[in-house]
Amino acid sequence: MMETVVHHPKYYFDKGSFIFRAENTLYKLEHTILVMESIVFTDLFEIGSVRQPQSEGKTDEDPIILQCTAESFDLLVEFKYSW
Repeated sequence: MMETVVHHPKYYFDKGSFIFRAENTLYKLEHTILVMESIVFTDLFEIGSVRQPQSEGKTDEDPIILQCTAESFDLLVEFKYSW
């Protein structure tokens, strides 16, 4: 049986630049907001910039896979987008 993956009802933005997946939830978020005051996201995007252009994180079919719960990522995203 295939797992159902859904867009987050609040944090899947049409103008987002990268798509992340936590559990069965997809988030489409803006690069500039994620890297603001975050060494983790800054490093993540710098690693990708030294290699050839990649599709990871650009489509729903090839998101950046996160090793956390959707609930945990919701808290981080809510904090990042609260300003």
